[in-house]
Amino acid sequence: MIRIILLGFIQGITEFLPISSSGHLALLHHLFDYYPPLAFDVLAHLGTLGALVLFFQKDIKKIIVGAWREIRKCQIGQQWRLISLLALGSLPAIITGLFFRSLVEKIFTDLTLVGIGFLITALLLFLGRMKIKHNSILNQVIGVGVVQALAILPGISRSGSTISVGAILGMKKEEAFRFSFLLGMIAILGATILQIPQIVDFNANQLMESFLAMGTAFLTGYFSLKFLKSVFLKNKLWYFSFYCLVLAGICFVIG
Repeated sequence: MIRIILLGFIQGITEFLPISSSGHLALLHHLFDYYPPLAFDVLAHLGTLGALVLFFQKDIKKIIVGAWREIRKCQIGQQWRLISLLALGSLPAIITGLFFRSLVEKIFTDLTLVGIGFLITALLLFLGRMKIKHNSILNQVIGVGVVQALAILPGISRSGSTISVGAILGMKKEEAFRFSFLLGMIAILGATILQIPQIVDFNANQLMESFLAMGTAFLTGYFSLKFLKSVFLKNKLWYFSFYCLVLAGICFVIG
């Protein structure tokens, strides 16, 4: 039971901090010699989805209400343009999830590959202080979408990579933060849907463990999300690159 709570706690803290929750879970699974189905990790991610919905509830309400008003007026306005951009940015992750899911499951058990993922995260966090000007919104969305697809691999932080790439490509900080996590909601929901067949086959004990981890991840995730926003707006996100380098070294040593 304590092990499950710890996994949920780590998931909630690391999902939003730019240090890869999937990489941490892969490392902990190795240390505990405990390899649950990928669906377990997906349900833990679902807990952090709840934290995202709570944190961005005003934005979500604005999008839904605004999109409905635009439908009634038979026009494509700001909210439907945002929905279209989110759909476009989600395509790379959807394609990767559909065609490379079995490969991702194998990588979870290979700590050397997880370590390489942590190195990629460290590099993106460090480069996040740069900015390439004069990028179109289309280039920004595609760039963020592609790096989100790469973040399906354990060790590559979804939040860290998408926020950093958004900033590099010229998005304003608040815009990069908001777009990254609205996109993340779609990715987490899609990953959950893909794992429904496995989740349905869970026995009572597996379901209890998964929901316990999900609840823990929800609580810790909300507060780590608030902390991340503060750190990102203060231009200190790159500090986490050193932590990712340490984790990469650990993975290479014990992998």
